[in-house]
Formats: sequence, structure tokens, C-alpha cells
Amino acid sequence: MLRLIEDIRILKKSGRPVQLFAFDDQPNTDLERNVAIANGIRRFHSSHQNTKIIALMGNIHAMQESITTSEGPLIPSGAILNDLKPVSILITYPSGTTWACMPECGVQKLTPRSQTSEITGFKEGAPLGGYKFSYQLRSISASPPAIQ
Repeated sequence: MLRLIEDIRILKKSGRPVQLFAFDDQPNTDLERNVAIANGIRRFHSSHQNTKIIALMGNIHAMQESITTSEGPLIPSGAILNDLKPVSILITYPSGTTWACMPECGVQKLTPRSQTSEITGFKEGAPLGGYKFSYQLRSISASPPAIQ
């Protein structure tokens, strides 16, 4: 993510029409996280209506269909934003690691989210509902925060 942010900074400095905005920040509210994410994206979209938005978020947040979890029904950010006609992509991967707070923050082991024989890259459709495409990663490994 840090490298992606740096690449965007370099593109902008060279005159490219790109912007970076944080959408997962709703300080001093008790909003459910998917609602907060959707609100942040909707706020940016309302002031940049002719801009293509690429929103990087977890697979569940990006889903465009409601699901039921062990904690009950969940309406993901992608479903909340259906009126904006988003294109959600399910990211699949072999086993690996990620840095996340689940609920403890740190390196977390990931079970495979794909068949290991799948070819890397984009394909139409996804093994789960709520996505238009899927993208198979070659590998996935934890990247700790750039600062503590």
C-alpha cells in the first residue's frame, strides 16, 4: 500500500490527473464500518462526479450483495453503493499472510481463497456472489504498517 501511495504521488507530481483520498475515516461516530466506508466514497463521488474511483478495500466490504455472518445480516459497502454502479472484484490467493486487526493487530495467517491451480490474473465472474470479476494473486504476504 505504501508503494501504491508513493506511485500515486509520483504520478500526480508529473502532472497526471490522479487523486488519493481516505474513505475509511468517520471520527466521532458510531457508524457501522461498511456504512462509514460507503459514506466516505459517496462524499468524494458527490464532489467529483466525472472521476473514475478505484476503492481498495477488503473482499467482504467490496461485495455487492448482502450476506449473513455468524453475527447476523451484513450489508457490505459495495451493496450500499449499488446506485453508483460499482464493479467489484474478488481478490483470490493461495495461502499466505496479511497484516490486519482481526481483532488483535499483527500478522495474520490466511487460508487459500482460491484453487492453487488457478492461473493468475483477471477473469469474468467469481466463485462467490456479489462480484463481477475475480483476480487471482500469485502470492500474498503481510506488509506491516509503514509507521507505528
